[in-house]
Amino acid sequence: MLIDDDGDDKEFFLMALKKIDPCISSVTAKDGIDALKILDGAATLPDFIFLDLNMPRMNGIQCLIALKKSEKLKHIPVAIYSTTRREEDEAEIRKQGAIHFFTKPTSLQEVCECISAALALTCK
Repeated sequence: MLIDDDGDDKEFFLMALKKIDPCISSVTAKDGIDALKILDGAATLPDFIFLDLNMPRMNGIQCLIALKKSEKLKHIPVAIYSTTRREEDEAEIRKQGAIHFFTKPTSLQEVCECISAALALTCK
């Protein structure tokens, strides 16, 4: 699952997923509130969640906290990404249960590398 309010970033991210593995299917949400509604009604849960940090209505940290409080959703690995990288954000994200944090890359190759690195963390 990809949770991001920026349409261009979502499209870029989904292109990278298809480049990594064309068999990967994904669902997207425009913000944390939308994501929680989708996940609450989902018959099948995602294997992984990529979550933007800066979004309106419910930001990435708020959404992460809600995910990790939910018995249904807390087991899903979450990677957070953002256009900025602040040490205090990264510390808070890890404290709240995210397994990975990265700055939004600008090239398709970099996006592929960041996604692959995050997914590899769950394969250990």
